Amino acid sequence: TLSLHDALPIYKNQSIKDHAKFLVDNQRYKKYGVFEAKTYIEQAYALQNAGYSTAEDNSGQKRYAKDLIELIRQYNLQLIDSEIKISD
Repeated sequence: TLSLHDALPIYKNQSIKDHAKFLVDNQRYKKYGVFEAKTYIEQAYALQNAGYSTAEDNSGQKRYAKDLIELIRQYNLQLIDSEIKISD
C-alpha cells in the first residue's frame, strides 16, 4: 500500500523553485490571475479560484483564501507584502 508520505516528494533545497515551477507550468493559475494579483488578499482568492485547494467549511463554501489570509495576518506577514515595481 502506498502512503501519502510515499507519494510526496522529499525536498532539501529546491522546494520553493519547484513550487514556483508548478504554479507557472499550470495555466489555470495564470487564467485565474494569480500572477496579476496586486495584494496578498487578491492572490489568496486567485489561488482558491484556480483550485489550489479543495478545502471547504461545514456549509460547503471554499475556505482556502480565508484560512490563508488569517495565517498571514496572524504572523504579520502582510507587513512584508509589497507590490514589486519594475522600471522600464
